[in-house]
Amino acid sequence: MFRSGRRLFSIAAILMIVTAGLHTLGFASNVDKFHKDFASVDPATQDAFWVLAFSMSITFTALGAMNLIAAALDASDRLIRALAWTNFLWLAAICILSWIQHVAPPLILSAAIEVVIIADLIVKPSSKRKESS
Repeated sequence: MFRSGRRLFSIAAILMIVTAGLHTLGFASNVDKFHKDFASVDPATQDAFWVLAFSMSITFTALGAMNLIAAALDASDRLIRALAWTNFLWLAAICILSWIQHVAPPLILSAAIEVVIIADLIVKPSSKRKESS
């Protein structure tokens, strides 16, 4: 998982899981506030809100776990690179959405993960640097 060439990828995966935990903690600590804010909203809309809210936590956890599993197993470097590009794209989408909607927490956390993913895409592992020399 933390072998050469997969460290940044694994760190980004762990940050995804940490982000999911922080997201869940943030929502759970504000449940009463949300119930008061949505008191006038019909129950079906409230249910949809809660499903969407916790879907982010579930999705970040699942994607982080899948990335960690790929990094830990003998997945090819090509697959890891494809996953890194996929992570780059979906995290960019989260950053853009958060920027447009002016929601700072997901913007900050997604951007932090994005920096690690970009570093992973740019930095060559030392073993590949030696081969190309």
